[in-house]
Amino acid sequence: FSHRFWEWRVVSRSGFYTNRLSASQICQIAEAAGFTVSTTHILRWAALPTPRAALDREFQARSDAELTIAGFTLLLKKPRRDQAAVGAP
Repeated sequence: FSHRFWEWRVVSRSGFYTNRLSASQICQIAEAAGFTVSTTHILRWAALPTPRAALDREFQARSDAELTIAGFTLLLKKPRRDQAAVGAP
């Protein structure tokens, strides 16, 4: 569904939520926040659960590898303060 659909008042206030970020985007955000990211588990569908043509344009260019991820588990490690200071002037 499009971003506009999810922001529609009826839908946005329904209490229903779906994540629109890809697994790689979530990992990039965590890395940008200073975490070391390890993927410990990935659950995949055997095939695309929705035909590519039926996806909103925002998602049609994503790879099959991204679109078949049904769920995943990340291990995020934040450097300890003493480790972050190593190499600092």
